[in-house]
Amino acid sequence: MFLDSKELRGRERFSGAGLYPAAITEVGGTKWGYIDRSGKFFIQPTFDAAEDFQDNGLAIVTKDCLSGIIDITGCYIVEPKYDNISAYSEGRAVVWEKGLAKMIDEKGKEIFQTEGSIGAMKENRAWLNKNIDDSSWLGGYVDRDGNVIVSPQYSATGDFKCGKAVVELKNSQGYAIIDLDGKILNTFNYAFVGDLGNGLLPYKETTDGKFGFIDEKGKVIISPQFDGAQPFENCRAVVVNYKDYWPYYGLIDTRGNQVIPLKYNEVKFIGEGRVAVGIPLSRESSFAGSKCAIADLNGKFVTDFLYTYITEYKRGYLSVSDGVTTFFIDKYGRRALELPRVEGEGTLSFIDDLIKVNIDNRTAYLDLSGEIVWKQSKDVVLNHQYVVRSIKYKPRRDYIVYYPQIEGMKDREAQRKVNKRLKEMSLSKGMDGEDFEYSYDSDFTVTFFKKDLVIIEISGYLYPYGAAHGMPSRVYAHIDLKTGKFYELTDLFKKDSDYVKVLSDIIKQQIIQQGEDSPVWLDEYKGIKPDQPFFITEDALNIYFLPYEIAPYAAGFPTFTIPFKEIMSLIDVKGAFWQSFH
Repeated sequence: MFLDSKELRGRERFSGAGLYPAAITEVGGTKWGYIDRSGKFFIQPTFDAAEDFQDNGLAIVTKDCLSGIIDITGCYIVEPKYDNISAYSEGRAVVWEKGLAKMIDEKGKEIFQTEGSIGAMKENRAWLNKNIDDSSWLGGYVDRDGNVIVSPQYSATGDFKCGKAVVELKNSQGYAIIDLDGKILNTFNYAFVGDLGNGLLPYKETTDGKFGFIDEKGKVIISPQFDGAQPFENCRAVVVNYKDYWPYYGLIDTRGNQVIPLKYNEVKFIGEGRVAVGIPLSRESSFAGSKCAIADLNGKFVTDFLYTYITEYKRGYLSVSDGVTTFFIDKYGRRALELPRVEGEGTLSFIDDLIKVNIDNRTAYLDLSGEIVWKQSKDVVLNHQYVVRSIKYKPRRDYIVYYPQIEGMKDREAQRKVNKRLKEMSLSKGMDGEDFEYSYDSDFTVTFFKKDLVIIEISGYLYPYGAAHGMPSRVYAHIDLKTGKFYELTDLFKKDSDYVKVLSDIIKQQIIQQGEDSPVWLDEYKGIKPDQPFFITEDALNIYFLPYEIAPYAAGFPTFTIPFKEIMSLIDVKGAFWQSFH
């Protein structure tokens, strides 16, 4: 049966904005704005990032590393001034600014703040954590008007659900269930008690013990027998046991019976009374992802293990990928023939009258019949002669590279060599085979173009499965479009200049001037190398270091800006590098 937009509308609340985040790519990076249903920009692309419009007709945007909020006309409700902004919940959002967490209303008015953190509003209550010192805090609850209903007194706090929340009492005194006013309904002297669901709570008797479930009075309903347990939902709970560090997930009912046996790589709720059940893509690592099937809450499978991507149900459908294409299926596992099918792996989602496509790190919008309304392009037009094309290389599902290729150079042989090198710089050498131990993503940005010089930043991220984090990479190609030469740092300076020492001393002085705020380990800084990573801007030289080289991982790529005017005596102003952009 064909479903038109009115029928799909009836299944879900719409934002009513009719506006959708979309981007253009130009010299300097990607800018985001909002298109209308016809695919034309209604709010011009001026933002560094743009989120979907929420049900209240507001959207979070980012500019110059600061977040703000706009309405459907593109006007600021909140100017970009916050470090981060959460999505609205029950008419309230949380913002972070200079170490403070603040709650704001839909007009941007600040209602409450704390030195710590604030949770999402649930049932007119949001948990708050107030810092006591650098390593500890106490939690309480605040209402939507900013009134502290429960003063900070708990070691941990959970969201309210059906008028109740689970909290951890301070000084290791156990856990408790409280009501909306903070009244303690019951206490539990256990090492851990989780959130309430269907009248049951996951718990552990001892820190290194197994998980079981108790009821709200503390009676043991399911004896401790699991290595991990999630709260009950629809009278089912996801549980896991480990063997030789390998997880085995399953689904149990409220009596502890295994509805789906504990033998799968993952089990997750996806709505409509369904769960996604996964088997490992690789026998070498459970972290490499799953090939999933769909089952009901009684353990009956409605599909085979066919899908690498599965979303949650929305308007009666979810999107899946079979490794080649991405499409919608219904709760019975049948493909929705009246809805689009897209080449590639990723997700499809309904947003108002359109379908948002996220495939291989690129975005597009389709109408319900599958016609393209708008499609993201990463090609960058430099001028009437030069274009930097974005080419995809995807040898396997978890290795996706978009590498730059230049068009328009008069010297075709030089262009061929330039493009060969650009591709090589974008790939993770020797790591694009059939290997499920890591994932790799790479993309590029044209950061600068003037006269004959184009600068392309190539960024990558290598993630070993199971690691706490991956390793980012960054390299800049400074290319002369006339000759095809890739300029190095030494090309900027006179032959007899001691640029290494001079730049090293300038950077050391900058580190010292940063004082205690500097993330750099001063004793690890030994100066720069002759071929130190760098990039230039219109008026300055920028020297950067790799993660862990002189600072912790969280510091990223420590970068030091040195205005050209401070080092003009060293620069070879008649050299090819300088002349390429002057």
